[in-house]
Amino acid sequence: MRDEPGLQLMQLSKVAIAFLFASFVTGCATSSRTIVGQVRAPIDPGDVEVYTSPPRHYEEIALLDASSVGSLGRASEAGTDEAIYRMKEDAAKLGANGILLTGIADQYGGSLGVGIGGFGVSGGRSHVTAGGGSVGFGGPIVQKGVQGVAIYVPGRR
Repeated sequence: MRDEPGLQLMQLSKVAIAFLFASFVTGCATSSRTIVGQVRAPIDPGDVEVYTSPPRHYEEIALLDASSVGSLGRASEAGTDEAIYRMKEDAAKLGANGILLTGIADQYGGSLGVGIGGFGVSGGRSHVTAGGGSVGFGGPIVQKGVQGVAIYVPGRR
């Protein structure tokens, strides 16, 4: 049995679609920071405490924004954890020993659609048979977005 050009093209298309999907989804994680106070010596991200309400005394170091890698359909709790850890890494580089969370939300990072369609078959001198069809699916790419303030809490490591 010899390889049909259409079969080779379909196999190549599947590989290309998988590569594009993986590249698009994994390339969407981001973080940013805006310095607003005194930067200190870097610390270990594991030493950065997350606060949901302000501690009694603290100094602001930077405004932080982070997002998780996107997922198809809806964001997950693991995405929230990933975004918070990304934020802790940024805060630790600035010497912040705390993060004051100010917001957590789903962020829409576009959408992904995939479709495969059309085929035809013909044969015989006087008999022709043709067929066609397609299949497709799509959905939104959703990330978890986290906002906060990198802070220094005196008296804490």
